[in-house]
Amino acid sequence: MAQQQTPRERLMAAAEARKIDSLYECIKDDPHILDGIDKIPFVDTPLHIAASAGHAHFALEMMRLMPSFSKKLNPQGLSPLDLALQKREDLRRNLEDLNLPNREELSKLQKELTQTIWKQGNMVETSSEKRVSLVAESFVKAAIEDLEEKARERKSFRNNEVK
Repeated sequence: MAQQQTPRERLMAAAEARKIDSLYECIKDDPHILDGIDKIPFVDTPLHIAASAGHAHFALEMMRLMPSFSKKLNPQGLSPLDLALQKREDLRRNLEDLNLPNREELSKLQKELTQTIWKQGNMVETSSEKRVSLVAESFVKAAIEDLEEKARERKSFRNNEVK
């Protein structure tokens, strides 16, 4: 037989899953649940959980309900803002590791895509499905070419650093 979660466990699960409806169900079941958490000096609040997971809407709802949670420190001495900034930095590093194009490069790709759509859109005899396929194919081709160009530039840069 499965063990039932405590109201606090359900609340933390709601924060992890960014389920605002579940948050209000927990409050309905125990109207003082947030006050109980607030009385603990150093604790991971639902706001900490939401902030560390990058769940902005849930975090905003928590701050609206319990503004005091935004200043509360967890056992590691971190505020929800600290955790949100860590999450942002982690995401930034992960995006850099993916070598995704920057805004300028995306603008170039967008321009190429727009031109392709315009060209394909003027082909009356082409079905809309075929146009979408051609546009997607063109976009992927442009993105691959752009990423390959970036890889060549990095390789060249690294080779020059070694010399």
